[in-house]
Amino acid sequence: MGYEPVGFKRSKPVFAFTMAVIFFVTAIIVSVVKKPALWPILPYAYRAGCPRFNQTSPDIVVYIPSPIQWRSRRQQVMRTMRASLGGTHVYFVLGTRTGPQLEAEVDHLAEARDEERAETDPLVRYLFTDCRDFGDELDNANGTSSTTCKVYEALRFIVRAYAENPPRFVWRGADDAHLDLNVFRQYVAPKLQTCRLFLGRIRFPSPGEDTDLELLPHQPSLYALYGLQKFGKYMLGMGFCMSWDVVRLIGEAPVPPRLTWCEDVMVGQWLLFHDVDFVDIHQVAPNIGMHNADNQDELTWLRAAHPTYRILLMHKMNSMQWSALEKRPKGDASARFLFKS
Repeated sequence: MGYEPVGFKRSKPVFAFTMAVIFFVTAIIVSVVKKPALWPILPYAYRAGCPRFNQTSPDIVVYIPSPIQWRSRRQQVMRTMRASLGGTHVYFVLGTRTGPQLEAEVDHLAEARDEERAETDPLVRYLFTDCRDFGDELDNANGTSSTTCKVYEALRFIVRAYAENPPRFVWRGADDAHLDLNVFRQYVAPKLQTCRLFLGRIRFPSPGEDTDLELLPHQPSLYALYGLQKFGKYMLGMGFCMSWDVVRLIGEAPVPPRLTWCEDVMVGQWLLFHDVDFVDIHQVAPNIGMHNADNQDELTWLRAAHPTYRILLMHKMNSMQWSALEKRPKGDASARFLFKS
């Protein structure tokens, strides 16, 4: 046996221990400063004990906030959605007011009334509100941003109109998005709880990032109002779904919520401190997606997606993609239409 310096055999465990300490400390530092690869969200836990619903009532109600001037968008939405309504009630929610204090009536209101009268499908309806018709108000603590107000007024109306025969699910749609009701009914709704539900595509703010959700320095008046450095998690404004009790929580509240700033963010904050389950679509249905057609990263991912991956909602499509969607073969719920030349 060859000569070994004194302490040689002890140096191995000392070295290993030192490296382990360095690795552990480094891991802690990285975990603190590096953005997590995924937002911290738990697997979907179905909430049992939810109430049963009258099967004769409409299963789904969809409301779609829309500025009066975007009639062509409403027409496009109905060209692709009408065939799949199957008893679903759809409301286009329009604002009628403008001006700093909502003191004036919007232009073209008469044309919007004519549009309502021209709609012959009893399942498609129009809801005229006293909301601002267009525009979010940055840093206005007393503001009534248009879509935020329309969503709130729509939920108030739906609670009253369907009190006797409530739907299981209420969808907030968009006038620049296709919501595939067949995909929802067949692949998503059977897996969902029917109470305490807030479903959509979740955005989970990360520490040190997502600066658009910070109230300082860009929105000091809202910071003074809410005392928050940053808004919390919410569902992206492409569309989201609520169970009936969550609709009632907002629509029947004796004290109304604040109607400031961007609607999708604000609806999330209205619900954040209630016992409501924020459920991302991929939690409940990993093979079903809600996507933005104008996002190149998402398009790249969708191009490589398996053919069985189905689109529940597609947002911000261009005219060519809408046209391709209209020509998509019946029963095809994939994203392949997005890549038709």
